[in-house]
Amino acid sequence: GDFDRAFADYDSAIKLDPGYFLAFNNRGAAHRDKGNFDGAIADYDEAIKLAPRNAIIITNRGAAYRDKGDLDRAIADYDEAIRIDPKYATAFTNRGNAYREKGDLDRAAEDYSAAIEIDPTNAVAFNNRGAAYLIKGDFEHALVYYSEAIRLDPKYVLALNNRGMAWRDK
Repeated sequence: GDFDRAFADYDSAIKLDPGYFLAFNNRGAAHRDKGNFDGAIADYDEAIKLAPRNAIIITNRGAAYRDKGDLDRAIADYDEAIRIDPKYATAFTNRGNAYREKGDLDRAAEDYSAAIEIDPTNAVAFNNRGAAYLIKGDFEHALVYYSEAIRLDPKYVLALNNRGMAWRDK
């Protein structure tokens, strides 16, 4: 939570080694945590110039675009990350979130399913798949996916809350 010191260290690392892409990525994450999405995107851009095939950094930039409300650019970044690393479950989960926010629940569900296939222990993907079903009004399937998320992570507060909503709405 000490962003001033974090930024000072990231800046020093970049001055010492302007090619150290992780410092740009991590400074981007700090900007994003502070709600400075343009600053985050600028740092992720620099990191991507230095490491253009790093799916994690591209996914991070996509998350900053999503936070900023630019879902189309977020999806484009997630598409690129998936093209680079088709086994990166987080990119599928994040793209599913962007599609869900756009109201395209079928595509969101496909992405959550892909994330689950890649990583069957991914409680977040199960929770999000449940959310897509809940929004569609399919409470039975929502309950199945929320319950699996909770089985995988019994302290997953969001999944417990969401399953409660599914039970209530049912």
